[in-house]
Amino acid sequence: MKKTFQNILGIDVSKLTFDVALIVSASSINNTVSSSFSNNKKGVSQLIKFLKKQGIKNLNDELLICMEHTGMYSRILVNNLSKFTTNIWVENAYSIKHSTGIKRGKTDAADSIDIAKYACRFMDNAEQYDEKTNTVQTLQDVLSNRSRLMNALTNLQKPIKEMESIGLNDAANLLKNIAKLQLTGLQKV
Repeated sequence: MKKTFQNILGIDVSKLTFDVALIVSASSINNTVSSSFSNNKKGVSQLIKFLKKQGIKNLNDELLICMEHTGMYSRILVNNLSKFTTNIWVENAYSIKHSTGIKRGKTDAADSIDIAKYACRFMDNAEQYDEKTNTVQTLQDVLSNRSRLMNALTNLQKPIKEMESIGLNDAANLLKNIAKLQLTGLQKV
């Protein structure tokens, strides 16, 4: 995004909620308005109303939204926000954390302010969020699940193999019998 924005919204996303910090004028970086919303469609609707109350009428022209990449927790938020604006920047958490230095007293509200300030400072590096197609996202979900299943198989097999290697065959057979259904199912993956 090679555009300058006066209004910056920093969002800290967690499982159940998201905290926002709005910098109403990029020239006044310490002047922020904060709030918190449920991490669901209703929360996004409330956020849009909050932004309009703050005087932001056209999200696509007047606002840059920046948030940390938090995997599935940010997915609902990004998918719903993308209906209102294309100016969404999902940034690597490492970049944001290391731009602020050492901090004490970390809270979600404080993190949203840090994200908004980060976006103000580095808006010339902002990259527009590229919404993945449903097929690509589904494929990523399936591959992640397969990886978890393969780890579960390894975690079940490892103690059995170790017991067999040191001659504890009765204990190994007991574990095999207990986990027989799980091992059979996971080996089909």
